[in-house]
Amino acid sequence: MVAEQFYNVKLLEKEIGVCVEVARGRSCEVFHEEIVAKIEMGMNESEKGKEIRKKALEVKEIIKNALKDEENFMGSSMKAMDQFLDACINENKKIQP
Repeated sequence: MVAEQFYNVKLLEKEIGVCVEVARGRSCEVFHEEIVAKIEMGMNESEKGKEIRKKALEVKEIIKNALKDEENFMGSSMKAMDQFLDACINENKKIQP
């Protein structure tokens, strides 16, 4: 259930910069003091906290734009899903008489 979590945290923390790791390993214990410290670090006015919030807002805009579906604009995720569904429908039509 947690096999991909280490990859996810590496991607989100190191590559994208929108989170902090709380714990690692199979049998790690997380205490409330550690959670409080991580939350305070992300929310305070330190450089790290400011950077996390700035990056999170950038990611929010990217996701919002990817889901946009306006008359003359469709985000890349919506286009990709439409293309996938169209391909499935066309393939299904070829199979069925």
